[in-house]
Amino acid sequence: GFVLSLALVLFVPWRSAPCVRRAKGAPDARPRSLFGWMWRRAEQRQRRGDSAWAAISYEQLFELRATAKASLGSEYAAATMHDVNRAILQPTCKKSGMCYAHAVNCDCLKYVQVFVSHSWAENFEEFVVGIEDSFRTWPVKPNLWICATALLQSPDAATVSSQVGTGADPSKAPFTRALARADKLLIVRNSTVDIYERIWCCWELFMGYRMGLYDRPGAVMVAGPRSHCEAKQVSVESAEASNELDKRNILERIIKHEGGFDAINTILANIRSFSCAEQPHVLRQSADP
Repeated sequence: GFVLSLALVLFVPWRSAPCVRRAKGAPDARPRSLFGWMWRRAEQRQRRGDSAWAAISYEQLFELRATAKASLGSEYAAATMHDVNRAILQPTCKKSGMCYAHAVNCDCLKYVQVFVSHSWAENFEEFVVGIEDSFRTWPVKPNLWICATALLQSPDAATVSSQVGTGADPSKAPFTRALARADKLLIVRNSTVDIYERIWCCWELFMGYRMGLYDRPGAVMVAGPRSHCEAKQVSVESAEASNELDKRNILERIIKHEGGFDAINTILANIRSFSCAEQPHVLRQSADP
């Protein structure tokens, strides 16, 4: 009797709690037995602690756009990532208790393939179109690591800072850890702000250089309008940040470990020159898998 009962518990079909919202057409990956469920749960717990497993699919970005259009209505045309965050991402995070990427993928977490560097002050539709243009010809679309969907969003600044906070070493921030595992870096420009005037964008682009992405054919892609390409000196020390502590820690890291401001400014200026000199579609063709 005991053996039979144990077998029934371990191997009969077992249903775990459903995802908050499984992607349209995605298979039901939930295990069918308690043994499988326990193993899968341990695996997913480990992955949730790894920032590289906080990507969304290309298709899920467009589902987010559709949701934002429906929610914001006539305000969508002028909406920024900040607006989409308040209307869609924060409520989803509050309901699920996890970041948007984990909420929509639940027990089917997605691993980073393309790390997206961008500014939240951009027009959201312009951002989505830039990504759409980048992968339009790819037969298999990649998973995207976007900070807005990869981190738990909240109106409480302390909640966000506790995740983004660099501590004494920005190289251990979620952004940096995810970028280190990505196959490609996509730089999304916009017509509103210069991404080279945002401290986290500067840090991400510099880390991409340090990780050798610029030496790998097709590993760096550029999308979006060629705005802010006028001759202008790049100055990481003048770049802005939403959290001044993040900026201070990044600048301290640069001074102590990265050769100082002149070294990183020279590298960023070269990256900017590269991205402004080439037409985005040329870079995309060279980056096609």
